[in-house]
Amino acid sequence: MVAKLVYMGNIRRVSLFSMLIVAILILLPVNAVHGVGLIGKITVGNEPYGVAYDPSKGEVFVTNNFYNTVSVISDINNTVVANIPVGLSPEGLAYDYRKSEVFVANTANLDGINGNISVISDTNNTVIATVLLSGRTYPMGVAYDFNKGEIFVTDNNVGSVSVISDNTNSVIATINVGLSPEGVTYDSDKSEIFVANDNSSTVSVISDSNNTVIATIPVGHNPAWVAYDSGASEIFVTNGGDKTVSVISDNTDNVVATIPLGESPSGLTYDFGKDEIFVATYSGISVISDKTDNVIATLNGAKAPMGIAYDSGKGEIFVANSYVSFNYMLPPTISNTVLVISDSPNLAAPSIFSSSSVMDQGQAANLVSNVTTGASPYMYQWFSEAPGNLSYVLIDNATASSYEFATTRATATGNWSFILQVTDATGAVVNSTATHVTVNSSTPSPATTVGAFGARDLIAAVAVIIIVSVVAVTLLLRKKRT
Repeated sequence: MVAKLVYMGNIRRVSLFSMLIVAILILLPVNAVHGVGLIGKITVGNEPYGVAYDPSKGEVFVTNNFYNTVSVISDINNTVVANIPVGLSPEGLAYDYRKSEVFVANTANLDGINGNISVISDTNNTVIATVLLSGRTYPMGVAYDFNKGEIFVTDNNVGSVSVISDNTNSVIATINVGLSPEGVTYDSDKSEIFVANDNSSTVSVISDSNNTVIATIPVGHNPAWVAYDSGASEIFVTNGGDKTVSVISDNTDNVVATIPLGESPSGLTYDFGKDEIFVATYSGISVISDKTDNVIATLNGAKAPMGIAYDSGKGEIFVANSYVSFNYMLPPTISNTVLVISDSPNLAAPSIFSSSSVMDQGQAANLVSNVTTGASPYMYQWFSEAPGNLSYVLIDNATASSYEFATTRATATGNWSFILQVTDATGAVVNSTATHVTVNSSTPSPATTVGAFGARDLIAAVAVIIIVSVVAVTLLLRKKRT
């Protein structure tokens, strides 16, 4: 795998020195950016929706919206150890580690029936209390505030947030927010609660010191889920209508970045072991680095995933597949699985090297990769970003582990960028970091300038004539003597 720079008309410039340079590059450490790897699929109840992790027991709680139950999964062997009957159409849930309890929002989802909150003890996996909410309620999102020992529950129908004390399992405050609030998360650094208002396209910020709204932040269309990133002190919000994720700084309560995903996002969670955000989209999982606010990996194959939670004990992500398909001629198809994803799979992002970082139009450079991890066989796809462009485009027929970037005199000059996407046999997908090649203009050799006939040129011409004449006379005289 010797990288070489191919010069048009001259391909004999591969030296021992160049081979030494390539060997050194190949021995460099693999880039730390990694992919996501599917390691398991667990059967639960129909239409799983919300997911929460219980670190004290190493268990994952999943609401089954269609079954009116909560499945409990042991992360030791990824098997269901209990199924707990709760209220009608459960969706959101949160773990209260001060009381070792799980609070579940039962939406009811039926006309004339109010939703409520089930409280589950994780010691015996049974419902120990039911919390009633006032009015025609449709509770959805749930977040635990360990600073106050309180539970915050969004009411999608009323446009409010109920505050429940975990000491008494009763509502102690009701806070009006935007229209159709859904997701909610707790910011432990600021002791604040962030609420996504779906029909207002805003996020409400609540102070837990006095349970009042202290800020309203415009975001994308139809925000639904939120997650707190303690490493960067930021809030990530999925905007289903925009197919984007908004990043909010909790220092300024302003949007500091908007990340396009290409598909409608739903649930998301923060992986503090990797400082990454895992986002469920309609057909897969996107992984965002909180350092660059860029998507660094994707995993395809999920079916309309919704809830997602990070298991810090195992470094794993649990995703609820919520796919539902209706056909008037057939029974509905409803997903009943939870995906388990490792945040440290065997497939690591490859480094790619170019045989030249600077070249002229008409020359070519070989780009090579060093995929040594994951499970073979691999699939490859190269992407390029032309000078002045802001996005990468797929390169047709560039599906090998190496790629020759051949230019002509018409190739755009400037800085070209290349990335390689690799998929291994397990379905893990990773993107390399970018490699850059600068293409300079290839100018023809300047023509020789012909000047006027000067005095020096005349002297030289006379001297040449004299010398030629002397030689000619000498040869003539020799001939006559002969």
